[in-house]
Amino acid sequence: MTTMNLTSSDEVYSHALFILSRREHFTKELVQKLQKKDVSIDLIDEVILRLQKRDYLNDSRATEIFTLEFQRKKKGFIKLISELRIRGISGVESDIRALYTEESEQKNAEKILMLLHKPTREKIYRFLFNRGFSPEIIRRLMNKQIK
Repeated sequence: MTTMNLTSSDEVYSHALFILSRREHFTKELVQKLQKKDVSIDLIDEVILRLQKRDYLNDSRATEIFTLEFQRKKKGFIKLISELRIRGISGVESDIRALYTEESEQKNAEKILMLLHKPTREKIYRFLFNRGFSPEIIRRLMNKQIK
């Protein structure tokens, strides 16, 4: 395994573009990856600004894509917010709720419930809660199931 010696701005920029070519990244994630390559903070800051000016690095777009992917994987809003915080994004709950509505979260929970084999109330609650669904949505779903 060869180590990269990233010392110039253009080398760091090229490597950052390579990283971003695979998938959308959050600024914090990209900074961490560049730090692992022993790139200086000044060089990282310079490259980050360059990428943001050209709109190659955009936390809003990354958040939107991440949210849509979470919906597709049928995970709950709470887990989504938690994962975004880990990636350095916070204070976007209202923006995300506009993308991932309670109604779509409820539909995802219902789809998951259909896949469970002979679920007990405890199993339903635990499974959905671990996937990041709110207790309120789980309660509504279980009340709906009883009726």
